[in-house]
Amino acid sequence: MSRLLAPARARAVVLFALALAPTILSAQTFERTIGTPLYDYASSIVRTPDGGYMTAGSELYDCCCPNDTDGWLMKLFPNGTVDFRIALDIDLFDHAAAVRYVDGDAFGPGYVVTGHFGSTAYYDPGNRSVFVARTDINGVVLWIYEYGIDPAADYSFRLDLEVVHQFDPVDPAGGTPDGYIVAGARVDAAGEQEGFLLRIDPAGALVWMNSYRDQRFPTSWGAFVDVEQVFDFAGTGLDGFVVTGYSGPGRYDIWDTIVARTDNVGNVIWAAEYGTDTFSDQGLGITPTSDGGFVVTRRGPFNPLAVGDTTTFGAATLKIDGFSVPIWSRADTGMQLTGPVRELPGGDLAMIGWAWASGYTYPQAVLAKLDANGSALWQWRYDGPEPYDSAVSFDLTDDGGYIILADTGLCCHDYFVIRTDDEGRTGCELDLSLTWPDQFVDWMNIDYQLTPFVTSSAPPVMQPQILPNEQDRCDSTGSTPLLPPSDLTCTDNGDGTVALAWVRGRVYGSITIRRNGSPLAVIAGTDVDFEDTLPGPGAYEYDLIATDPATGGTTTSETCAMVTGVTDLVYVNLENIGDSKPDTCELVDRLDDAGRNPCSAYGTGRFLDFAGQLQSSGAPVGLWISLGHFPENHVLTTDEIAQIASILASVAGSSLYIEGGDLGFSAGGEMSSLTGVTIVDTGSAEESILSVTGLDSGLGLDLSGFDASYSGGTTFADHLEASSSFSAPVFVNEGGAAQVTTVYHDASLGGAGTHRTIASSMDFAGYDGDRGALMAAYLGAFSGDLAPVPFSRGDCASDGGVGIGDVIFLLGYLFGGTSTVTCTAACDVDDSGSLNLGDAITLLNFTFAGGAAPAAPYPNCGLDPSSDALGCEDFDSCP
Repeated sequence: MSRLLAPARARAVVLFALALAPTILSAQTFERTIGTPLYDYASSIVRTPDGGYMTAGSELYDCCCPNDTDGWLMKLFPNGTVDFRIALDIDLFDHAAAVRYVDGDAFGPGYVVTGHFGSTAYYDPGNRSVFVARTDINGVVLWIYEYGIDPAADYSFRLDLEVVHQFDPVDPAGGTPDGYIVAGARVDAAGEQEGFLLRIDPAGALVWMNSYRDQRFPTSWGAFVDVEQVFDFAGTGLDGFVVTGYSGPGRYDIWDTIVARTDNVGNVIWAAEYGTDTFSDQGLGITPTSDGGFVVTRRGPFNPLAVGDTTTFGAATLKIDGFSVPIWSRADTGMQLTGPVRELPGGDLAMIGWAWASGYTYPQAVLAKLDANGSALWQWRYDGPEPYDSAVSFDLTDDGGYIILADTGLCCHDYFVIRTDDEGRTGCELDLSLTWPDQFVDWMNIDYQLTPFVTSSAPPVMQPQILPNEQDRCDSTGSTPLLPPSDLTCTDNGDGTVALAWVRGRVYGSITIRRNGSPLAVIAGTDVDFEDTLPGPGAYEYDLIATDPATGGTTTSETCAMVTGVTDLVYVNLENIGDSKPDTCELVDRLDDAGRNPCSAYGTGRFLDFAGQLQSSGAPVGLWISLGHFPENHVLTTDEIAQIASILASVAGSSLYIEGGDLGFSAGGEMSSLTGVTIVDTGSAEESILSVTGLDSGLGLDLSGFDASYSGGTTFADHLEASSSFSAPVFVNEGGAAQVTTVYHDASLGGAGTHRTIASSMDFAGYDGDRGALMAAYLGAFSGDLAPVPFSRGDCASDGGVGIGDVIFLLGYLFGGTSTVTCTAACDVDDSGSLNLGDAITLLNFTFAGGAAPAAPYPNCGLDPSSDALGCEDFDSCP
């Protein structure tokens, strides 16, 4: 059974203990209006397994004069654009009130929707009935039934629906689906209204249907608005359902909030009312909480005849225990709630509604977050493009954000869809607390009493009936903007193939896959993934061209880029270097000739992207960077330096070749340390480097046979200097050793890492000798193993003995005065793997106090018996 996605609200809630943990994904926020020129009335929204959303509502075919209405299911992509719509055209006036996602029963994944239908728009006994429909994942109706067939009754506009689950002690909120429960209101022939509950099985067959009357009044006007399933861990026998709504003696009298608990067959266990003697109060939403209680959202207490009266409240929240006793109550003068409330992971609460703010003629949709005690944490307003916005339904998203469905408009309404992050932000949100600072204040001035609330003595006829269903499926085309595919990703599968995935902006006529600008394949406009099976080693950039099936127009996605099977990354920043860029193709060609698999990057973003991908592979990375020459040169950014340093530090055996006439601009600080180079002056004048002399570094790169003329860039070519005993010149210009142009550095010799680098102020392509042989020498130094150097532990100065001279030499190195140590392992007297004052103290104790001798290989010459970061570049006193 797939439980990738919970339905729109917690379906099965465990009394006394339940914790829900969301899956954290990246957030995509938006505010989007969707509608036709007609009246589009929004009712319900739920997230879907593909990251999108399913909505329910209706479409009125004349905005301000009711004449024909269809119920609708409308599927949205993750970016809020329309995927498809399904019309539920049963009679003249149809409305879809609530939709939920369901999976795990015999019908497979899909949706269940409830609503009502009738032949007239207004109250007419026997006219309006309840329907429930089950669809597959694509919205195709599998069954649809009518319930509450009663010639003397009418059923309410507002209904709630929940999926009923079998109890599963391992996953109480995710047991096997066992049908559905619907809550609403029924008006009888005498004009009295009472709440009802409808229980059906997974195939739509009627299990039971009860209506409920408040026996305190000789006449009744009540309704059930929100229902939830409740499980009991405490063994009290209270499995069943909890429902909220309102009840009063008449349609125009004072109403109170009602909360009732029933067992699994609809028998009332207890019912309670909460309100005042002077103002009406309506229960709109209820959520079981993890401590075994419930939180109720209420409209009111309010005076329906005193519009704008701030002595009453538009919104209130009430916390009760599992047996109806009030714990706390909060009220808000600035917000009207519209129904659902949700307990969040950690115990906080979220709810929706609408509010007027100072300076606004009409209200905006609102999302509020409260802590577990009902105190406001934040409240955001969302201002739609039409006057009068009201949030009607919401769900939690996979990444902890919120998806909100709101109505927008005074007459011809539209859907207003709002996707926020986990703090309720879209980038366009407005702060409600700036205009209503006294939100959700303590307000316990409520009357509370248990209520004789029982099953009606005159239940309606309860026979399901299969209905004709005129289903009109339209994959939205011309009415939806031609938005491009979004969130394109490309992933190396590790087997020579590349996986592409994206989110459709709508249904397209076709999609063309392009690799590096050339068409690769043409696929169906409904596809959302593709596999490139023959890319081969290299760097690739993919994008998609999608077509409009109606007009033939096209739209192009953003690109994704990746590297696969690559050993070396050659980087030149064309944004800064332009037409005078060095011939980096020469680096690529010579790497190819040497049997490597190089790729190129030509901008900061692409370099960081490719370098990060290569780093994540864990294989040694060869970085080749050409910076150009003043005035068209690139200076490494902070992010680029950090990425280079990260690769060299974390991926063993990685290497860096970096060249540029003004290397000094990029080689300060961390880069200087990484390359073992300092800059001694601003460089040679133009054409002052006519030839270069190769040298043996003595560290593993020998260019002594590579003397050649030089014809590359020379403008202000920096003169370099090796900054440590693990760095050495390998090229000098005709001015001699004082004008070093290239330095080789092996960090492994000094225990500063495993990387090796070459820093050069001249261009590889300007070297007029055998560049193939030069590349082979570079690669050999980068990848070759150096023969270990034998040494004698304690002979820090490498003078052939152990004594006070070695102590002084070591102290000079540790505290200044000794510039280099060519064999750090010899100075590590106690073989601790580091050089510190303890080594000098050990050596003093051995020399003057008969203390412990230095560790092996003392007193002989030999190799280090332990494995640590310290090495030995040179040790003159051992053969």
